[in-house]
Amino acid sequence: MKKLLPLLAAALLATSALIDARADALVDELADDLAGQRQAIFDRETAVFENKDDLSETERLKALIDMYFEYAVLEFPEFATFIGLPQGQDRWSDGSVAASSASRGPPRNSGLSSRIC
Repeated sequence: MKKLLPLLAAALLATSALIDARADALVDELADDLAGQRQAIFDRETAVFENKDDLSETERLKALIDMYFEYAVLEFPEFATFIGLPQGQDRWSDGSVAASSASRGPPRNSGLSSRIC
């Protein structure tokens, strides 16, 4: 039995290292996916403000409201759960300074934030 303990300990350490590596990979993958979704929303927002699709004012307003809702569900998964949507039930909102800076996206010269501020 005493000979098995070091082997079991080594196996547990190796398994733990593999699990940590896989967890880090999954976190990175999720962060890239969220960044891609944010960027897609920002790109659509810019297209609506530039009115590339020649939409009426009413259609543009509806598109902006839909994008704002999509962004709120993406950034605040607790909100999505509260209103009964299944998106984001595997994560919490990230209120860190780094996440806040990242969620703002790249600096832009067009878009809602630059028109209001």
